[in-house]
Amino acid sequence: MDYWDGKIAGLLHDTLDKVFRKDHFVFAENVASKILGSSVNVDEIKGEIRAHHSGGCLLFPDKAASASNRTLTPLINPQKVLLQNPFSGVLFDLNLPSPFSYGDAVPQLTVSLPAANGREAALRVLSKLVEVYKDIWRGVNAAVVKSLLLLPEDTRIPSSPMISHLQMVSALTDATRVEPGFYMVYLDIGGVQEFISVSRKTVDFWASSYLLSLVSLSALLPLMRKFGPQQIIIPWFLRSPLVEACLFGRQVDLNDVLSSTIPNAALIVIKGTPDGNVDEKKIREMMYHGMVEFWNNVCEVLIKKLRRDYGVDGGVEAQVRRHMEFTSIFTKIRVAVLNTAPLLSGEKQGGWAGEAYEKARNEGKFNRLAELKNELAGLDLGYESYALEDFEALVKTLTVAMGSRKQYEAFSAEKVPRGKSKCSLCGIRDHLELDDKTWEKMEEKLVVDRNERLCAVCLLKRLLREILPEVIGELGGKVSVGKDRFRIPSVSDVATAWFRASVLSLILASAELNRFDEACMAAEALLKYLDEAGKLAGKKPEEDERAFPNKLIKDLHDKALHVLSKLAEGAGGDFRVKIGTLSRLADEMCFADSSVLLFDELTVRVARSKAANREALEKVKGSYEEACRALKDLCVRNNKLVALASAKLFEHVCLLLKLSGVGGNNVSSKIAEVILSPLREPCEIVKKKGDKKLSVPVSFRPQERFVLLRMDGDDVGKWISGELLPPWQILITPSDESQIVSHRNMLKEKTGDDFSDVYSRNRPTSPSTLSVLSMVITLNIPVVKSVVEAFGGFLIYTGGDDVLALLPPEVWHYVYLLLRFLYSREIMDSFRLDEDGLYVYGMGVRATASFSVVVAHHKAHLKQVIKCSHEILERSAKELARMEEGVEGRVKVKDGLSVVLMSRSTPITVCAVPNVLIKSGGKLLSIRELDKKARRKVEDKIRNLEDGAVKAWMEEFTHLIKVICGQSVHTYRDFYSNTSDLHFAGVSPGTGGVIDWETNSVSGKNVDDMVYVPLSDAVALCDLTASGIVSSRAF
Repeated sequence: MDYWDGKIAGLLHDTLDKVFRKDHFVFAENVASKILGSSVNVDEIKGEIRAHHSGGCLLFPDKAASASNRTLTPLINPQKVLLQNPFSGVLFDLNLPSPFSYGDAVPQLTVSLPAANGREAALRVLSKLVEVYKDIWRGVNAAVVKSLLLLPEDTRIPSSPMISHLQMVSALTDATRVEPGFYMVYLDIGGVQEFISVSRKTVDFWASSYLLSLVSLSALLPLMRKFGPQQIIIPWFLRSPLVEACLFGRQVDLNDVLSSTIPNAALIVIKGTPDGNVDEKKIREMMYHGMVEFWNNVCEVLIKKLRRDYGVDGGVEAQVRRHMEFTSIFTKIRVAVLNTAPLLSGEKQGGWAGEAYEKARNEGKFNRLAELKNELAGLDLGYESYALEDFEALVKTLTVAMGSRKQYEAFSAEKVPRGKSKCSLCGIRDHLELDDKTWEKMEEKLVVDRNERLCAVCLLKRLLREILPEVIGELGGKVSVGKDRFRIPSVSDVATAWFRASVLSLILASAELNRFDEACMAAEALLKYLDEAGKLAGKKPEEDERAFPNKLIKDLHDKALHVLSKLAEGAGGDFRVKIGTLSRLADEMCFADSSVLLFDELTVRVARSKAANREALEKVKGSYEEACRALKDLCVRNNKLVALASAKLFEHVCLLLKLSGVGGNNVSSKIAEVILSPLREPCEIVKKKGDKKLSVPVSFRPQERFVLLRMDGDDVGKWISGELLPPWQILITPSDESQIVSHRNMLKEKTGDDFSDVYSRNRPTSPSTLSVLSMVITLNIPVVKSVVEAFGGFLIYTGGDDVLALLPPEVWHYVYLLLRFLYSREIMDSFRLDEDGLYVYGMGVRATASFSVVVAHHKAHLKQVIKCSHEILERSAKELARMEEGVEGRVKVKDGLSVVLMSRSTPITVCAVPNVLIKSGGKLLSIRELDKKARRKVEDKIRNLEDGAVKAWMEEFTHLIKVICGQSVHTYRDFYSNTSDLHFAGVSPGTGGVIDWETNSVSGKNVDDMVYVPLSDAVALCDLTASGIVSSRAF
């Protein structure tokens, strides 16, 4: 049995639907027979599956993968299959089939996995495993299909998904060596802020982030190709389009990989090797070699581009290679490798690793856990003593290893030769020695600005979008350029995005209401201005060069042209002319230069050109004011038209979000009622007093400001180390609680010690827990992408728990609210993963995130905006962190938002407040304050571990998630008791009423009696009203 056979056996040793199978051993063998071809040793794999509880190469991995999830679980067979968010403890009953109610016959499968060799077979099993079980359950039970990513590994452990358990068993399997011990590897690419802040244009910002993602991926791909992607714990690489292109050989559309999504940190375990021994030195060499080789190949791609398009010579090529020296650019890369074999040998180890490991074990009370299990020996625990119950101590030891290597060199060690002029952008390297004609040619192609001279690294950022398919090809990726292309928008594009979308929605509303006369007057005024301004701004983009600024505008554009073309069929005379006018305006709104839409930018552009004509400029200015006035007049006179346009705009936002909740509940209406409807007037919206129909703002004038939003999940490192996981006693099924109480009463009588310190501590992290954490964060990436794109923004980077995005100023707070709420969601349909809409966990209500928002003028220096965004987030995390009473005394809570209003050069107003304010009874409460008020009595119970404490704790967070996310949380009602002292009020999704959780009744109160508002205090402090960004309406 070779290395790859062992990895496949680990992936298939249990069935993904184990909780429903009468004999999962038999079913797992039958599935293996059905899907594996002749390229692997099927009989040996089936033998390992059959024996994995008694011996063989799977015995240790199966026990180790989820040891700390199981160790204190009583031997009880629950009557229901429940799901439980592992980060909050909230239980869900999705009416899944009863445990062990299905037989072992495998139906005919449509998914086949033929492979040429063992490595390829392992990759296909890993990437297609969920598809196989969809095939098995489709047409049998839809709820099971949607729950495949969450189905537990055991009915008694609803918080540990089987998919993560299977991945980690495979990762810890070595077909040739069964003893414990493996390598843990941590990668960290530092200097991110320095690298991305060297940006003058949006394309620099985007390219900087994207290049860092590719460098991170280039370090991990050699390990994934040699050992398999199942070895990567963080990040979770399944269902990542970029990884599918580079590792699995699937061709993906360029638009699907346009945002960088590979984080700069990774955690890997390595157990076994396909071709002999592996050690710490070889692991480091593989990762460094992968990064250097990729970067050198990118350098050659850049040289080919410059040679092909600009005719550069050998001297410049040598200068490019000098600038692109990997070690002079990326000087803050750390790779720590920990060999766990000596630590797991049972013998006390010396040195820093042994000391750190023993310290972590003592702090984690693992010796006390051993005492407890010894006292419980012979009782009805469902699991024997496992290895790797102290995996948390290994993670903390690896953290010490990273800390010992924290000495960094300064960013970019390269020195500019004496007498050389520096790069106009970074100011670090000398600029490329190209002749003036070459730089002028780059100016004509809009690669560089006038008189701008760049080094090779900064020029690579400008040209990356043109050579991106070739660059991804250097990692083995296959990328196709789709028909509908999206450009990298400028900050001016982003600033005007909502105005463009608003005009398109007004065109759609005019067509539906037959308001063509007034609509055409406004359209003609806009077209007149665009025509005159276009002549001064330069040539319009050619047909084959046109690309959409974002998906929201593309969808509205296509819908508008479709509706207008239908109206034009059979129409004649003046009516056809009006339809043609609106059609032309729809095109102009998508493809017009942003410098044309923003008159002040047009003025600068014309003034710099040789053909500056003051008289022509004054004429255009008059047309600009006339166009804005005509559009405003249209909105003022036709409130019904604006209301319909807002509805059309909101409809397309919801279509792009593709939101649906557990049990098929439509979340779009919840967003409208719970989040959006109280925020009808955040910008220049025209509406009559008392009108309640607007869902989103309609903008009638292009904004001069854009927003840079940055989000960072709080204390992710503590989630990884297990410090923030829920108490052990909570992560069980309801039926287990009485057994645990019985065990503790017996221990109290027998020894006088009920081991409350062990039962009450947070559950230690396991490999499977880290895997599900990684999966949850990674599957939040399409959520973030959907939200940002739905509101006309541009996503620079997201790793799932952190976000960098450019947004229109009219709607930034919608994006903020959705990202904050959805990050803390409990369970929800996944976004765009597939047609089945698989359920995925969120980080749960206990997880928080901090935000910084910079509202900047489009002429502000982007480097300063990026720097300000980073600094204000760091500062807000510290300044807004506040001490609150927690289970273990006073704990620090971050969860804040800072808003900065920035002029063209410096911040002029700064404010910071706790996240997400809730208006209740005339008083504003933050989420954390509401939480604290509700849990005061609960925490007293948890401290003393009284009977019923766990029930109350679970009830509290179940209610709280209903309050802040408006989601339908299914609970095991018989489990709860003693809740009369907990009073909650929240918005009832779909009713607009107020739910009183104490009486479970819904009053007829209007939704405005309790509304969700973002930063009403912050808006006043920032005085955005005076800047024309936000209206003065009091929320």
